[in-house]
Amino acid sequence: MEKLCRAFEESVFLGGSEEKAKVNWVAWQKLVAPHKYGGLGFGSLRDTNLALLAKWWWRFKDEKDGLWRKVIWSLHHSSRSWQSIPNTVSFTGPWKHTQKLIESGVDLWRAIKHNVRSGVDTLFWLDYWIGGEPLFIRFSLLFSIEGLKLCSVADRLVMVYGVICSTWGWSRAPGSIAEVEELRQLLVLCHSVVLNPGEDILTWSVDEDEAFSVKSLKNSLAEAGGSAPDYSFAWNNWVPKKVNVVAWRAELERLPTFVSLAARNLAVTSNFCPFCGEVEETAEHLFVSCRLAQELWQVITQWCKLPVFFAFGFRDIVEMHKFSIFPKKEAKALHAVVLVTVRRLWKARNARVKKIFENVARRFENAVSCFKELINTLRNLKERKEQWKMEMEEDEDEELIGSITQGLIDPYKLSHHIENQDLPKDFSLILYHIPRLPKTHQHYWAAWKHNMHPFVRLSYLDAITDFIDSSDQILKGRG
Repeated sequence: MEKLCRAFEESVFLGGSEEKAKVNWVAWQKLVAPHKYGGLGFGSLRDTNLALLAKWWWRFKDEKDGLWRKVIWSLHHSSRSWQSIPNTVSFTGPWKHTQKLIESGVDLWRAIKHNVRSGVDTLFWLDYWIGGEPLFIRFSLLFSIEGLKLCSVADRLVMVYGVICSTWGWSRAPGSIAEVEELRQLLVLCHSVVLNPGEDILTWSVDEDEAFSVKSLKNSLAEAGGSAPDYSFAWNNWVPKKVNVVAWRAELERLPTFVSLAARNLAVTSNFCPFCGEVEETAEHLFVSCRLAQELWQVITQWCKLPVFFAFGFRDIVEMHKFSIFPKKEAKALHAVVLVTVRRLWKARNARVKKIFENVARRFENAVSCFKELINTLRNLKERKEQWKMEMEEDEDEELIGSITQGLIDPYKLSHHIENQDLPKDFSLILYHIPRLPKTHQHYWAAWKHNMHPFVRLSYLDAITDFIDSSDQILKGRG
């Protein structure tokens, strides 16, 4: 169950899975930790499950006449092992999972307490009503010789003329020194009890309201074993949580800035700030040191009528309201303004980065379009190769024909003919694009290195033909 809960939590909050991993910017314990411990306060499904199980404990104590409680008692109770809430692990079913509450460190024995009035609804030995724990645990020797172990407080204590008196039902009289000592301590403990008319009240000691709630126990589980850090982010409930989250992540340096992306081995075009372009982009620089951020905070302080403010770190920005002389509500409003400004600055940064990447993508698409156009031209050249040779044989310029058929063309003389449109248009276009072909292509690059002189051989047509065949795969890959 715990593995399923953890997998579900990670898939919902972190977005990853076994098939597809994503960048986890914040540790999982930080996400589920309470706000006062520096966390995001999501809460854990494990803690929620334990809190809901504890609710069954509460109902077991509160609904003593319920049919379901009688069924649980008859199935799990054993006379050899007395408990205020019975639990037999050998039984299958959801009730045995309530044992996890004890294993997780939740002290429900002391959390659920009976406030005794008449004492009719409270078990004298099994319920916790006095002494810090149930009496069957503290006075185990006396409980072993008790004749009616399910007796109530009213069965053992009686008020006579304002004085508490005890009536016992031992199976045998206490005889050993230890039993007599336990009886003496029990009488001293019960001497302060006062019984009054009315129903006994079940209280929840974890919450100040003395009423059980899943929320209070869930918060107690989240805080169990934790320690408050030296600094915890101050959350503001006057703004949406997504506004708080941006500032919280910025304080932890967990925003996807260029430096953070590069530190996680993710490809970035540049590490420099998209606003000033002078310093590497970190959360500290983006919100504090950047010229745009400094001008923005200056406008904010003037608008809020604050004195000149110097920030040496991001914490100084989010704690600006603590240094003001405003009353509590005005200071909280100033804090909300700061958090909203941080988020707006981050959105402006994302819009700027998006525009930069759109320009890069546009240039790349233009290059791909030109590449496709070139490939189509080469394909037409391949189809008309023999036809062009026949046309060139009929050309009136014998000197140019001889140069072409011999495999050598003077590029300076050829350029004059290209300008005068003496050659076919497609052939002039391909001669223009030959130096711009991908140099990683084996056929073309081998031919280019072999001809490091200002003459272009007609035999390049064979290399271009091979290039056309291999480039079909590139075009299919690009759609």
